[in-house]
Amino acid sequence: MLPSLIDLSRDYVIDNICSVESLVGLPETIGEWLFVRFIDRYYEKNDRIKLTHGLTVFVEAFDQVVLSKLNLSDSLVVINEFTECLLTLMTNLTELDLSHCQLGEQHEVVQHFSKIKSLRKLSLKNCGVNDDFIRKLTIPCRVLKTGIVNLEKLDLSCNSKITERSFSHLSCLRRLDVLIMSGTSITTTAAKTFASKLELIVVSDLKWKLTENEGWAKGLIKFWTKSKEATVTSRPKHHPLDISPTKYFYSHQKARLRLVEELKSSNELNELPEIVFVRYPRHETPSEDLRGEKRKRRRSLTFCPIDGDVIKGYLEKQQTKPNCGCRDLIETLNMLEK
Repeated sequence: MLPSLIDLSRDYVIDNICSVESLVGLPETIGEWLFVRFIDRYYEKNDRIKLTHGLTVFVEAFDQVVLSKLNLSDSLVVINEFTECLLTLMTNLTELDLSHCQLGEQHEVVQHFSKIKSLRKLSLKNCGVNDDFIRKLTIPCRVLKTGIVNLEKLDLSCNSKITERSFSHLSCLRRLDVLIMSGTSITTTAAKTFASKLELIVVSDLKWKLTENEGWAKGLIKFWTKSKEATVTSRPKHHPLDISPTKYFYSHQKARLRLVEELKSSNELNELPEIVFVRYPRHETPSEDLRGEKRKRRRSLTFCPIDGDVIKGYLEKQQTKPNCGCRDLIETLNMLEK
């Protein structure tokens, strides 16, 4: 069966994706249709130039529809392998989870955080960051009022190099509602002082909802994660973990994963205090319905009872001055008479 004209047009656009400058203005239905075909064509190929350029074109045209939430927890292999593609997809994220990745402060992905202006939730649990990283992360927010100014939830737990020095840098995040710093080098006394300055309260525990991939590209992220996990675990078991990385490229990754699991169950981390900051409940303004009910109630209290003498005096054209509660009735009757 011969392909239809619209299928041929779609394949022509995807085959020449590097020549496409913009897809701005296309309906989301057509954009998703093109994106699915684009992923089917390039997800297994090693053509990173076309893949990165294509993702850039789609992200510029459709923003958060391509990818709004990203979870790469414990996926350092994927991050290192597809760094350029991931940086493109991170442009319009609202939630990002990079927990247990041990990125460190010098990683390219970490340095890209300050450019994600729409980010509202960020998890850097057990990522090997320190006070200097917090300082660099908040420089755009403190100096230029840009960067992660919209951040509402931040998890910095299990980073033992973070101390009380980070409090002065985090104070610029005025929209921060939840801040988790358990397993750091921060004392409980310093935490209470910091909480009082930012109108936060310190709680012992908080349920942190895990981020799930959301957007057109979630299938691509899932494929990358599954393929790299299979690559790491495909090495023969009888080889030792301390062999040369040049012989078995991913052998050190398995050793890293084992180290992360040991850190999760470490007694040293469990002995540290649970430090979770939560903002005071905001006072909600009364809704329009409640305001209307209060208004009606207030009016009804100012009205006085209408007796027969008032109506009789009006009908007899007596010049009486009605009180506040009856004046509206007299004016209404005058209007009806006219």
